[in-house]
Amino acid sequence: MTVTYQAFPDPRYWNQSFQVTRLLGLIDFGGSDFTEIHEAVQRIQPGDDESWYREWARLGRLCEEQAREAERFGNRLTARFGYQRASNYYRAAQFYLTGEDPRKLATLRQVRDTFRAAMRYFDHRCEEVEVPYEGTTLAGYFVPSRVGAGRLPTILYLNGADSLSEEAYFTVALPASLAGYHCLVYNAPGVGLTLYEQGVPTRPDAEHFVSPTVDFLLRRPDVDPQRICLVGESFAAYLVPRAAAFEPRIAAAVSWGAVYSWGQEYRPREWFTTPPHPHVWRLIGARTLEEFWELRERYTLKGVLGRLRCPILYLVGAEDWAPQAITQGIRCLEETGSAVKRLRVVERAQGLGGVTHCHKDNLHVMHAHTFNFLNEVLGYRPA
Repeated sequence: MTVTYQAFPDPRYWNQSFQVTRLLGLIDFGGSDFTEIHEAVQRIQPGDDESWYREWARLGRLCEEQAREAERFGNRLTARFGYQRASNYYRAAQFYLTGEDPRKLATLRQVRDTFRAAMRYFDHRCEEVEVPYEGTTLAGYFVPSRVGAGRLPTILYLNGADSLSEEAYFTVALPASLAGYHCLVYNAPGVGLTLYEQGVPTRPDAEHFVSPTVDFLLRRPDVDPQRICLVGESFAAYLVPRAAAFEPRIAAAVSWGAVYSWGQEYRPREWFTTPPHPHVWRLIGARTLEEFWELRERYTLKGVLGRLRCPILYLVGAEDWAPQAITQGIRCLEETGSAVKRLRVVERAQGLGGVTHCHKDNLHVMHAHTFNFLNEVLGYRPA
């Protein structure tokens, strides 16, 4: 597996190295710090999930304590950024925990609570929202554009299999607001506390939860109803084209990664060097590994992509470790029915990175392609 930053040189621990790269990618957006990450990595025993949890949780506590101390002195700057970093380090801490471990839910709540604490010191609006869905609500954050006024284009963002709405604030919502877009990030079915506290898994017919979310956005007076865009990463590279194919109010879509099928065709059982993590079972509502193998076959875009009509961009890193990412991207492109459809492959020779899974090694590359494309197809030039 190719990982840009080898925090743990032994290739057996490539996923831990990737998770470190993921944290490093948030530095520019106030979500982490290089030296703090470096110090934690030095104390982690490679391949030891308990060591992983312990060190990131420790770092989260240190940052949270720093923020609380700053509050005593009215130091808003340190309080804000301390809580922001704590939220992301807690997210990293819970990553390998299973749902049977009580620390999983407790740490997910710490992710949320420290982010909420940081919000008190933001220099821009960030609204806590609740999206109605099947007798419950899906919690998230609406971040308005910092450019322009009135009804503006809005990004509805779908998380990957293990990302959280608090992380997505740094990945997409904050950058989107600076680029002239409103952005909604939320815990859709299968995400974070929606999964582990409310018990709501994801589903293959993603329009089932995307359409009520579009309804929610359309009730806001600041959302342009003709320019709602759907963006998502990793596992959501399946959800985005699926939902856009069945939800005609989506004006444009961007998929960070390419997932034509989540099943045996591109992810044969032999591809998994270790059994899929129980989180992945729970994500799609499986209770056992065998049930997971069965349910995942429902996640395919075969026979779906021809229904797509909105402009769509598939953005793939040339060194994405997801199976046959470029091949899946080509197949998605070929079968997509939209008049405007593009596949962009980010290569190392281009010199800026952004080549790994979901471009976590340089989010600026991802933002450049995303907002250039959306501005073009929407005919949008932020004031």
